[in-house]
Amino acid sequence: MAKESCPKCGEKGFKFMKPVKSRGKAYSYLYYGHYDADKYQRNGGNKSHIRWCYIGKRDQSKEKDEDG
Repeated sequence: MAKESCPKCGEKGFKFMKPVKSRGKAYSYLYYGHYDADKYQRNGGNKSHIRWCYIGKRDQSKEKDEDG
């Protein structure tokens, strides 16, 4: 996966369409994942070391305009 700049926080990360279930329906939302080595070590190496930034609908439409 290519690393890109996150529109929310500006850090390098990877795009991911994360499936989410809510009220019995499945949705896919755009998130950016950031590797966080410090968090991994603070948690003793047994917890997730990826921090997720949710990209709202407004930001998703901006992304589509830039891509297309």
